[in-house]
Amino acid sequence: MSTLFAEFLREKLEAPVEGFVHVLHSEADPTRRRGHFTVMFARIGPTGTGGAMKPRYIASEKELERFLESIGFTAEAIAKIRLELTRESSVSELVTLAPSAVQRF
Repeated sequence: MSTLFAEFLREKLEAPVEGFVHVLHSEADPTRRRGHFTVMFARIGPTGTGGAMKPRYIASEKELERFLESIGFTAEAIAKIRLELTRESSVSELVTLAPSAVQRF
């Protein structure tokens, strides 16, 4: 019985997690934006219970790039997010993350 339980836990802990990564400008006024961001992850589907996790506050565009790269975003995806943030106050991307990346939130 303990072998089955250990296998079950291993599968649950190592399974990729689906969800949305939300990146928002921290400043509401577009004329006063200084590159401060809030990044959140919301689980969806059978891998989670839904809802947003603890927000991650980012102090600069460079730090945002490093953080997104550290959780598995490609350079192309990061460039797309940066471009969208020049036009919009927020961006949401559907992603599948490793559990270790989800723990960063």
